[in-house]
Amino acid sequence: MLKADLHNKLASGNLTRKEDLLTSNVLGSLTYLPATAALLPWLRQAQRQHGPDGIPLVGKDVIDATVSFWPRAGAREPDAVLLLHSRDGSTEPVVIECKYLETLSQKPFSTDPEGRTHGDQLVDYWRALNEGTLRTRDGSSWTGKGKRLLYITRQGTAPERELEQSWNRLLDSEKAEASFFWLSWRALHPVLTELAPQLPKGGPHRLVTDLVAYLEHKSLLGFRGFSSLSHVIPVLDAPPTLRERWSLHPPGFLGSLPEHELRPALRPERTDRWNRLLPR
Repeated sequence: MLKADLHNKLASGNLTRKEDLLTSNVLGSLTYLPATAALLPWLRQAQRQHGPDGIPLVGKDVIDATVSFWPRAGAREPDAVLLLHSRDGSTEPVVIECKYLETLSQKPFSTDPEGRTHGDQLVDYWRALNEGTLRTRDGSSWTGKGKRLLYITRQGTAPERELEQSWNRLLDSEKAEASFFWLSWRALHPVLTELAPQLPKGGPHRLVTDLVAYLEHKSLLGFRGFSSLSHVIPVLDAPPTLRERWSLHPPGFLGSLPEHELRPALRPERTDRWNRLLPR
């Protein structure tokens, strides 16, 4: 499935299907690696958006994690339940909702006699987890109740408005024990690129390199900064003195150059382009 999607053999206009493929290809592939290799390092980058301060999604005592896909939450279907296994033998479930190109799937809102709002996708998932009513595809349930929800999206920054709207639909008593976390698909790319050279040639190495290529294919890359701006400004058309200074100074040095070097004499057809790029 990963190879087929990587080579555009599963093209579909259905956005939900695209999200399911992304979830399956990425989370599913990570389950074939030790959790400590990629899954846990990625999950540890999750940001708490709402809930008690100082409580991370993945604590220091967590040594393993397993993933169960598309459990049942009544008429709803979260993308996954993450089971975090600690050193003391305890296990805590975390409900996961993944998005790629879509926003949250909300249903008509309703209020029950207890004053609880129903219809919000994240709230419905969290309540099913908290109340212990989540079921696997074969109908079994998890031991213990969870308090944490993880929302994974393609953006590089948290969708704060979406998360806040869902959070505000919880009762105050529910907010006292709930935790909403957010994580970007993009945060996985640097984890995998760092891991790949450490793996011996073979199956795990091929899996990781395929995942890296897949994330790049989906434009799910983290920002890695600028090592050079030479691809932005046409340095080769500048006088030698400017070329030399460019190689010796980090990006951002232009503001300290003398005016005659900031406005070098170029070929006429390049002058306007150069002036538009340089600071004034």
